[in-house]
Amino acid sequence: LLSGHIVDLQSRLNVTNLLVGEQLDARTVIAFERLFDVLGVPPAQLSLLTQGLLAAQRQSNNNSSALMPQRLGQLTWLGLSPQALQTLSPHITVLPTRTPVNLNTASVQVLHASVPGLSMSAAQRMVEQRERQHWTSVDAFQKALGRSVNLEGSHSVNSRFFEVLGRLRMPQTALQERSWLQRDNTDLKVLWRESGSLQ
Repeated sequence: LLSGHIVDLQSRLNVTNLLVGEQLDARTVIAFERLFDVLGVPPAQLSLLTQGLLAAQRQSNNNSSALMPQRLGQLTWLGLSPQALQTLSPHITVLPTRTPVNLNTASVQVLHASVPGLSMSAAQRMVEQRERQHWTSVDAFQKALGRSVNLEGSHSVNSRFFEVLGRLRMPQTALQERSWLQRDNTDLKVLWRESGSLQ
């Protein structure tokens, strides 16, 4: 039995967006604050994450051996607890570059967190409307929202980064492969890939 699925990684808040050089991006920090709040993750966990990112970025710029996290699981290096990471995992990602949130695939929680002033009930309404017809532009989303909000650079209606998960089940064993892909027009690049047997 062969099965699998694809996840749009730009449906999530990107941890990389928290930094601009050696400074925190205030707009992104607010989005993460709203996400942590709606998911019930203590604010202290966000403080650990942001301060850890800043420290790692400064050490990296000083040619230190410290490494910036490249995957979600590595955020525990910065002090994020395993429990917080498990709660946040469906809604955040770590990508190699800054990315906008895809309005056509973001969860209710991510829309609420990333669109300024959007309540959870309004975010739910937008997701329900999206299920009938995806937005062809950020302007179309704003028109459906019924008010003007600055989403320039922070949101889009398409994506470049995806996770592909495949499973192969046989009578005696099961194999799984997970890949992260970057797509630029017709150019497709594998960022990383891991595989192994499932117990």
